[in-house]
Order: sequence, then structure tokens, then C-alpha cells
Amino acid sequence: MAEAKGPIPLDGDDGDGVSQPETAPRHAPPTTHAPPKPGAGPRQQSSGLDTYNTVADTVGMVPNIRWKDSLFQLVFIVVFVVIGVGVTLAAGWPAAAGRTMHILVGAVLGFIIGGVLSGAVLMVVGWVRTLSK
Repeated sequence: MAEAKGPIPLDGDDGDGVSQPETAPRHAPPTTHAPPKPGAGPRQQSSGLDTYNTVADTVGMVPNIRWKDSLFQLVFIVVFVVIGVGVTLAAGWPAAAGRTMHILVGAVLGFIIGGVLSGAVLMVVGWVRTLSK
């Protein structure tokens, strides 16, 4: 099939006296747009849970509801309670108190130190999570 030479009439008259419906060009003009880059499209909307976790990781002052973080903190604190009890029993501190007082003091110290340290670790992990998004 021979291709038509010259412009294609869009007014419905191709010169033979019979009116034709308007037609579009046979070939689309070349596009000048570059293909989209990966990640350049619209951002995916995050769910409410993702937003809550981001706020909990960056701002704080709200409970973290990730079960893995809670499990990590539980294990961390239990280990420090055991270490605290062991240290106070081995050191014999406080000297005037009985064995029960050694266990209680060690448990409380281990709980406080473990809670502060595990919180600091989870804070840094939360910052890293947020920066990697």
C-alpha cells in the first residue's frame, strides 16, 4: 500500500469532491519526553500505622507498638535484671541488708539500667529506620 505524500487534509475534503470525515495524521509525532525515572512518580501514600510508627520513631512521647521492639526491650531488661541481682549478691551490697534486699536492689537497678539502655538503642534504631525510608 502506497503511503500518501504531503499533508493529510483535516477538513474532510481530499480533492475528489466527496466529503470525508476528518482524519488524524497517520503517524504520531515523535515524543520529546524522557522516560520517567524510577521513584520519580508520586509517592505512595502511607497507611496510618506507618505514619504513627514514623512519629513514634522520630518525635517520641507515644508508645511504640512494634512487637519486635517490645520483645527486644523485654529480653534486654530481663538480662539486666539478672545481671543486677547477680552483681549485688556477689558484692554483698548493701551490707546491712539480708539476701532478699540484695535481690530487690539488684532487680531494681537492673530494671532501670536495662530500661534506659534498651530505650537508647531503640531510639537510634528508630532514627535509622526513618532515615532509610
